[in-house]
Amino acid sequence: MADLSDYSPTLTTSAAGAARKLGLGKAKTLALIHDGRLPAKQLDGRIRVRLVDLDAFLASLPDASSQAVRSSGKTGSSRQRVKTTLIDPERT
Repeated sequence: MADLSDYSPTLTTSAAGAARKLGLGKAKTLALIHDGRLPAKQLDGRIRVRLVDLDAFLASLPDASSQAVRSSGKTGSSRQRVKTTLIDPERT
């Protein structure tokens, strides 16, 4: 009988699993993989993301409160403006 210490935890996840862990859609996650920003491996035609690469990718992202995020101009205000326009065109 095999010793339980011979078994290791799962080392990879699918693109869909990586998307769930990142809180993104599968299409966005695949785009990150194809752009080379999120490393991945291919095994029998299936994309696998190593969990250590997923952790490293997350660690490489800037903090939401950093100057880089503030200076990018992505504040979400345009999204709010679109929602307001769609819900009540008279308010714009």
